[in-house]
Amino acid sequence: ETPAERGPELSGGVIEGFKLAVQACWVTDPGARWMEVNVVVGFSLDRNAKVVNNDVRQVAIDGGDAAAQRTAFERARRAVLRCQNTGGGFQLPAESYGRWKEVEIKFGPKGIGLQ
Repeated sequence: ETPAERGPELSGGVIEGFKLAVQACWVTDPGARWMEVNVVVGFSLDRNAKVVNNDVRQVAIDGGDAAAQRTAFERARRAVLRCQNTGGGFQLPAESYGRWKEVEIKFGPKGIGLQ
């Protein structure tokens, strides 16, 4: 897939808006053991910016024990799924679908970041 086929680059504003939307759906619990965990989740989006088959997968994880890691992943997964449903899908430019059809987001003590 060439850059032209992927569509225009995403602007900083679009990327920041996406990140803030997901962060608003992430229910944190300061001081909880699971908040010490860094977890990267990945998912595919369809052209309507909805998660394909509601499938959010764990890509990487570090910190905490097994129970904290399970909770961190579930909280991240729920944030993504909750967020896509608040507005009928994420607000992303259709012409750049090739650039956002596969997403990885890192959730951790320092907040959320796109990978």
